[in-house]
Amino acid sequence: MKSLLMVYNRQTSVSRAPESLSSSCAGPATRPLGAWIITVAVWLLVSLAVAPSAESADGNRRTVQGRYLTLTSDFAEPVWLQDLVDRFDEAVPQWLAFWDVPQERAARWRLQGFLMADEAAFRSDGTLPANVPTFRFGYASADTIWVQRQSTLYYTRHLVLHEGVHALGLNLFGGCGPSWYMEGTAELLATHRDRPAVGSRQESDLESPGNLGLLAQPLFSSDVPFRINQIPRTRDEAPVWGRFRVVEEARRNGNLPTLESVLQLPQNLNADVPSYTWAWAAAMLLSEYPDTRPVFVQAARDGQETSAAFTADVYRKLRSNWPVIQARWRLMLHDLEYGFDWNNHRVTLSTKDPRYDRRPIRLEVSADRSWQSAGYWFPAGTVLKLSANGDCRVNDPETASATQRRSMGPADDRPRRNSEAASQEGRDWIAKPPGITAAFHHGVPLGQLQVVVLPIRGTGSGDQLAPLPVRPAVGLDARRVVAESGGVDETAVTFLGPVLKLEQPSWLLLRIALPPHTRSEASAAAAKSYTVSLQSVPR
Repeated sequence: MKSLLMVYNRQTSVSRAPESLSSSCAGPATRPLGAWIITVAVWLLVSLAVAPSAESADGNRRTVQGRYLTLTSDFAEPVWLQDLVDRFDEAVPQWLAFWDVPQERAARWRLQGFLMADEAAFRSDGTLPANVPTFRFGYASADTIWVQRQSTLYYTRHLVLHEGVHALGLNLFGGCGPSWYMEGTAELLATHRDRPAVGSRQESDLESPGNLGLLAQPLFSSDVPFRINQIPRTRDEAPVWGRFRVVEEARRNGNLPTLESVLQLPQNLNADVPSYTWAWAAAMLLSEYPDTRPVFVQAARDGQETSAAFTADVYRKLRSNWPVIQARWRLMLHDLEYGFDWNNHRVTLSTKDPRYDRRPIRLEVSADRSWQSAGYWFPAGTVLKLSANGDCRVNDPETASATQRRSMGPADDRPRRNSEAASQEGRDWIAKPPGITAAFHHGVPLGQLQVVVLPIRGTGSGDQLAPLPVRPAVGLDARRVVAESGGVDETAVTFLGPVLKLEQPSWLLLRIALPPHTRSEASAAAAKSYTVSLQSVPR
């Protein structure tokens, strides 16, 4: 592993911002005085042009004013603009809460935004100043954001929120940190779910110019609160977002990045969507565990620092727990997809886990959680024999709701049934530890008990993760218990697994293979669990 401290020690501690950043946060130190004069002048001119009412029009442009954001656009559909401003106003208090900043700190904060369908027109009249570089998605200064209109309301909203996070970070902390932190945090606090559509209308209704005049009412239900930092459960909740496509392609091609390589991303990401995806994943991981979240959130206060010193300081504070963080990273990237829920995917691991003492281990592996640790660290040379029994209730994917099926991902990756199971349509199945071959998820029988041996040190070479060695925990070989009546007790069938030889100090984790939506909806009582036994085998 390339030491993050070594990287810092080889670089100067003086921060120098890039000359241009697409969809970036450019702090005060990165802009000449003349540029700030232009920016302030533009903001004042637009502010004077906006009437005190919530909405005004000027030529071919329309302006909608909210509490925090005043948004001007040459895309004249009021439904879009009102939605963007309303959701922005709902997001700001949530951003402040994430950063543990009192709400009154932003009581007087106001942001000018421009949503552009025709960027050239905004440049020609100076609304988009000449000193702002060409950008693909969005750009932010301390008091103004510029966003390119996208093909869907969701992704346009995502970009407006993303740039708003940059702008608020500049005002609160004077900067946004290096690229992995700056873009990761903005992606984290912009990711959300579309709310249920009103009536039969869908967001696609807005994509055709011929439909724009037909929409006089809000597109989405106001009964569902708007929340940021929410992983989309289905593609319909995040049209054109595309982050999970990046993850799936990297997973399929075997080039998932190490966490260390993400923390060393160049300062100028050049609107590279994969880099933004990995930065988001890193920010999400570090903010979702109670032992890393305080360090991640506190780091925002050092936002003026963009050099490797910022990352080195974060690493120093987390160094003692780094093997656990690396393990969490590998497990998260292996499982990340639509429907991923941190309530089910936080993994309990610790460098302080007791050393395995070769005594038999018996544990329950529940269906409502993903990877579950055996509770020990196992020294190199440990040899284990695994067996398991029990039941797990598996939903029939063909009778799942439409929302559930969409959450399973692309059609080729959804749980699917074989032809012999067609007669069981409408029924849930009871799986045993080998799983059921009536339905699959990512090629794995649903309900299959899986095991992974995770080395405590070392996750790959260079910038890429080693493949996660997930395997079936048991085979079809079974040992049946003879009941007192002399017959075979079918409820006490124990399935036998292969011998596990641990070549280096490792954790051992197990899970029941299920689609994310099934795990999220399961309860330990309803879904049941498998009982797993681990026996030490003499070397």
